[in-house]
Amino acid sequence: MNVLPEPLQGLHSIGEVNAEEDAVLQYFLATDATSKVAQNRVYLVLGRKGAGKTALVRHFTKDDADPLSKPLNLRSYAWNVHAAVQDKRSSDIEAYVASWRYVIATQAASAILEQYPQELGDAAGKLRSFFEANYGNIKVDLANVFSIKRLKFSAATIEPKLAGNSLGSLSLSKEATELGYVIDAVSDEILNLVQEVMGRRRSPKITLHFDELDSGIEKLERDRELMIAGLVLAAQSVRRSLGGQGASIQPFVYLREDIWQAFAFSDRNKITYGA
Repeated sequence: MNVLPEPLQGLHSIGEVNAEEDAVLQYFLATDATSKVAQNRVYLVLGRKGAGKTALVRHFTKDDADPLSKPLNLRSYAWNVHAAVQDKRSSDIEAYVASWRYVIATQAASAILEQYPQELGDAAGKLRSFFEANYGNIKVDLANVFSIKRLKFSAATIEPKLAGNSLGSLSLSKEATELGYVIDAVSDEILNLVQEVMGRRRSPKITLHFDELDSGIEKLERDRELMIAGLVLAAQSVRRSLGGQGASIQPFVYLREDIWQAFAFSDRNKITYGA
């Protein structure tokens, strides 16, 4: 694990109103927010509505020559489908951390497999087989991650274990009491396989930019709060497990500042002030 030169911070407020308009994009991108994201010093970017969060995403993902930098727009995300994928082991505020870690893992894997579709080796083969067996394709769109009812495992793909026993499948439903434990194990294996492929190809990093989480929100409901908080905590978890500021897989979350300030969970201030 890399030693961090400074604490990994979770928060940075950005921009002025309407900063994402094309006419001011060049000026906006000269701000301090850009360098902090580029240097992977933050993972949560806050701003008022129209402050330029989407402009920042566009800046980091606009170059088609870098397919390992992915915009992940949640404007029309199936929140109700994801809501079924809860971790019964955890507190309310952590109920969706495991499922979002799986989303991050699948999107990182899709990025690397799309970039290197002919990649050989055990790591690439296991990833390819896992996604083809479960999704029918190496590309897993954000909207389809939880569109299936069950994940299937095998010796040729990924074999998570529960109490020392290999599992052949996992139900993605509220009733699956072992879901959090198993899906965490699946995510860890996917992330490790992705890093192995990246090492073979000497790819320095994959960046994932989650945007428009707050689209259409006028009043924040508790269920949505828990799910958004889960994504922030999952981004933090993945980064820490992969080396903090030097992580090779870097998820970023872009969120309206007033929504973040309305959250009620104990780690919010720790994330806000980099504690």
